[in-house]
Amino acid sequence: MIMNAEFFFMIATLVAADGMWLSPVGGDTKSTKKDDWGVSNLYDGQTSTKMGDNQCYHSGGWDDPWVEVYLETYSEINRISVLNRGDCCAQRAEGIRVKVCKGAGGSYCQLCGIIIDTPSGDWIDVYCSSRLYGDSVRLEHNHFIHLCEIRIEGAPVQTVRGNRIIPVSGDAKDANRPEWNFTRLYDGLTSTSISSNQCYHSGSSSGAWVEVHLPFHSTINSVAALNRGDCCEWKALGMQVKVCDKAHLRTHCQLCGVILSAPSGDWINVKCPSGITGDTIRFEHNEYIHLCELYIEGVPTESVDRIIPSGGDMKDAWKAEWDFTKIYDGLTSTNFGDNECYHSRSATGAWVEALLPTAHEIQSVSILTRDCCVEKLVGLHVKVCDLDGSDCRLCGQVNSEYTDAWITLDCAPTPGDKHTVIRFEHNQTIQICEVYIRANLRINW
Repeated sequence: MIMNAEFFFMIATLVAADGMWLSPVGGDTKSTKKDDWGVSNLYDGQTSTKMGDNQCYHSGGWDDPWVEVYLETYSEINRISVLNRGDCCAQRAEGIRVKVCKGAGGSYCQLCGIIIDTPSGDWIDVYCSSRLYGDSVRLEHNHFIHLCEIRIEGAPVQTVRGNRIIPVSGDAKDANRPEWNFTRLYDGLTSTSISSNQCYHSGSSSGAWVEVHLPFHSTINSVAALNRGDCCEWKALGMQVKVCDKAHLRTHCQLCGVILSAPSGDWINVKCPSGITGDTIRFEHNEYIHLCELYIEGVPTESVDRIIPSGGDMKDAWKAEWDFTKIYDGLTSTNFGDNECYHSRSATGAWVEALLPTAHEIQSVSILTRDCCVEKLVGLHVKVCDLDGSDCRLCGQVNSEYTDAWITLDCAPTPGDKHTVIRFEHNQTIQICEVYIRANLRINW
């Protein structure tokens, strides 16, 4: 079935319920001025606007501070309200950038708005000018940030609605401009004009590729792509649409189909062969790729399956290109020279985390080891945690050297356990090339 833009807008509207207040379940910050003025004060329900009451957040410095809060589920965000400090310096809130992000760390964010009016001891409302989707809200500034509460208005978005599967992350060879990156393929916006900054545009016209990652392994029935409408629609002809297994991205891809018709500003529907499965949708072309939205139809393959992280964090990294994103980038080289593995700088108190898009009952965690020094993983603790770190339990510990490349730890969950963070802790350097997290999805289809 070919879907037009009006049909998609109707479906996207049904995905979210009426607006409601979304409660943060954790957060992080660059620094705080005092332990009593931490990020949790932003969502503790207390509305004193005096710093002396220890109910407000205060950044530790004015050198590009940031603070972010995490939601329990991926959501559509309409409005973000912050309660301004009332006992001093209310004007410092002017210029705070309010962003909606996918995952922790500020990697994939869209600007909701900038604070202009700064009433002392009162609420400041920032309305997002377009529909924004994410699971965290981030505040950035070039001065001190001191706010006393945050309220987020929106509605949870199910990662599956009927047969539609919504991506949680992605990747691309390149982008023509930063604002035309791969997140545009699943931001829920359906303008087909590149100038609206709602479409993806590759930087390459040869060997171009872009992919989106699904929250779980699924049987894919069809992939619909909204074609660019202001120019060059014919460039989509011949584009290959593939379904891949993210854990073995380079070798486990199946062809869903090739685009043979490219209507301007309209949906292109590619029906996959029966039984094709994977957790990644990949587009490859020898021409520029410029698409504006995706609609992926499928069903999860089983109730216990792989969960793809949507973000993460770490204590440190040996090199910038060996950061935490390498543990879930889908690349399985175990050679550090390929820059596809994570390596901590610390050999004492080292830690790295993977953030899941929603809370799940974690069944097992598998670790892909590097091509050297596997003995350094002995003693590694793998924990499953809530977003704020208040509820962590041990999934397992690496107790001996393994001869296989993959080490699997059985978390033996108690029925009803729901965790959002996988945390690796060690008193030795942590060197991991990929993680494979299996969980009970616990979703009503």
